[in-house]
Amino acid sequence: MGESVHQLPTADFVDVVAAADGVVLRMSENAAETFRFVLERVVALLERGEAPESGRRLFGLRPARSAEQVLRQMFPDAYADSALAAGFRREHGEAQRAEALAAVRRVLDGWAGAVSTYLERAEVDDWLRALGVARFAFAVRKGDRLVLGGAAGKRSDLTAQWLAYLLESFVHTLCPSVVAATE
Repeated sequence: MGESVHQLPTADFVDVVAAADGVVLRMSENAAETFRFVLERVVALLERGEAPESGRRLFGLRPARSAEQVLRQMFPDAYADSALAAGFRREHGEAQRAEALAAVRRVLDGWAGAVSTYLERAEVDDWLRALGVARFAFAVRKGDRLVLGGAAGKRSDLTAQWLAYLLESFVHTLCPSVVAATE
């Protein structure tokens, strides 16, 4: 096994460690339960159109985001031109959602919620995809940017930050040379 990228500082932790032909994902029981819950919310969104809870919005004055708003965030317009974007969405939108759902399902079906799991490189792609779509389900997009750290303490924002951290942990472990080149 390789060297750990992240220390295990508290009772709640997630750690991605390089291993032969893959990675070992270690997490606390609470982190594993949270991750499973998040992925189940993504399945509910992609299968049944149920938007994840986004917490209170500005003293409850603004409504929570609809499933359509969340899906548009997960799968933004491919083109600035609205006609081209609508055409792309009509042509490929269903397939994009189906591929994302399939990846999340493969993660849920292949992972029993264990606190330590070996993932072969082939499995890691599904985990990266699942983490990516989950992050977009809980984060807020402003224009072309994904905004993390907006409303401190808001459950959906904290979830998005945690998912970004987990995604980054995978990247740091799998591609240390890419990370070093960007620092």
